[in-house]
Amino acid sequence: MGSKVQPLIWALHDSVMVLAPAGWSSVELRFARTADGLRLTELSTKGTGAAAPRPKPALTIDARAEALRLSQAFEDLLAEVGRQGAVRAVVERSADLADWRLFDAQDHLAYFTRVPRAELDGLVMTDALFELLAGSEAAFGYVQAQLEARLASHPGGAQALLAHGAHVLLGDYFPGDYVWVWSWSEEDGSAPPAVRRVCAVDAQPAGLAALWRPAVHVEEGLAWALAGSVCMALGARGLLRVPHAQGGGVSFVAVEPATVS
Repeated sequence: MGSKVQPLIWALHDSVMVLAPAGWSSVELRFARTADGLRLTELSTKGTGAAAPRPKPALTIDARAEALRLSQAFEDLLAEVGRQGAVRAVVERSADLADWRLFDAQDHLAYFTRVPRAELDGLVMTDALFELLAGSEAAFGYVQAQLEARLASHPGGAQALLAHGAHVLLGDYFPGDYVWVWSWSEEDGSAPPAVRRVCAVDAQPAGLAALWRPAVHVEEGLAWALAGSVCMALGARGLLRVPHAQGGGVSFVAVEPATVS
């Protein structure tokens, strides 16, 4: 794949992972031409995810916004490969790869590309990530509810907890750019070793690139879920969302972690 085509396919695959039920083996996407460009009109799936989908974590991602991102990336892909007549895509995946086929209005094959496992494992949206988040979701919801109850009756609220209690910065989110930046990526080494270890930065496990990439392009809800999973791994008692004193960013801070070294 060309240098511009490859990231477009990756972006499309991430969007499919968000919109399709877990466990899919085949996804069909249909598009219609509108005054505003190509728009996704139908998404159908085959595989275990179609009949009995596995639970997916609450990603807190707007499905309509994701469908729009998918539509725009699809239109960009068609322009890049010179196949503007394509109106349908079929994605089939196995344990080793994912095949993308584009078809025109006459149902002729317009374009084909294959994404190997090594590339799929480096994407943000993966089955491994969904399983990780689903596994920590309930526990994080419980401790977060307890923390919020504490804050409601705590003199001074969040600022008092930060001033007098142990806490660890997990990262910063920048809404204007939709970017989450992990604290372990800071060159000053201010993040405790435990954050880097929990994110498995050195091991870089397959399918968990959202943890070991320094920064990821995601909505804030998913950034919160990522931080929540790390929060639980640190044995912390919840997260604080702290707006930056200057600029539009916010920090996610784990409160009273059991492990920092």
